[in-house]
Amino acid sequence: VVAISVTALLAVVLGALLGLINGVVVVLLDLPSLAVTLGTLGAYTGASFLVLQGNAVTGFPGSLITLGTSNIPGSPVPISVAVVLALAVALGLVVHGTRFGKSLFAIGGNRKAALFSGIAVDRVRITGFVIAGGFAAIAAVLYLADYNTAQATIASDQLLPAITAVILGGVSAYGGTGTVPGVVLAVALLTLLQEALGLHELSGEAQTMAVGALLVVTIGSRTLIRAAGELRRRADLRGITTVSPTSAGEVA
Repeated sequence: VVAISVTALLAVVLGALLGLINGVVVVLLDLPSLAVTLGTLGAYTGASFLVLQGNAVTGFPGSLITLGTSNIPGSPVPISVAVVLALAVALGLVVHGTRFGKSLFAIGGNRKAALFSGIAVDRVRITGFVIAGGFAAIAAVLYLADYNTAQATIASDQLLPAITAVILGGVSAYGGTGTVPGVVLAVALLTLLQEALGLHELSGEAQTMAVGALLVVTIGSRTLIRAAGELRRRADLRGITTVSPTSAGEVA
């Protein structure tokens, strides 16, 4: 138990370090974070192939498998779900209740304005990448505990659902908006959708198409709403400027 606990902890530390590399590359080279993380995804996957030599590792200790397959004693709640919910609560408190979280929103909304307001933009951004890397590693440990296997390409098919859940949960691809409860709710709804499609015996490819379509619709609807709001704002401004002082006096 001690050995597997230490190994899991080291995995989380490694995830945080890889997140640190992502953050440093993004900040120092001033590159788009999406491009960098997709690039390092390929690099880290390739490194995993080299370490595992393309093989899958199985036969993990029962203490780890229990984490992914058992319920909390005396309740129907899976241990892994309880862990995820506890982490979501902790992350929500940090993101929505601390100065660091407010700084993240400020940087996402307008990086230059955040810098002029005295926020240590580079440090906050790198810290965000470190936290993201650590959480990704925790997700990997839970996934491994559920499926009892480790492979370089494992869970690669979960990238699209993860992105869809984040966007569906209210997080803007441009930054500055979103809530942790919204993402948690979106994950639950997306899980129910996939379960429903599975009950109707739809193939994995059909489920992927449904999730992809949901992502496109979500992004498209937000774009339309944003455009409608901008048109309304411009119409209001034109209405104000067309009211001359003379006509305003006559109305008075």
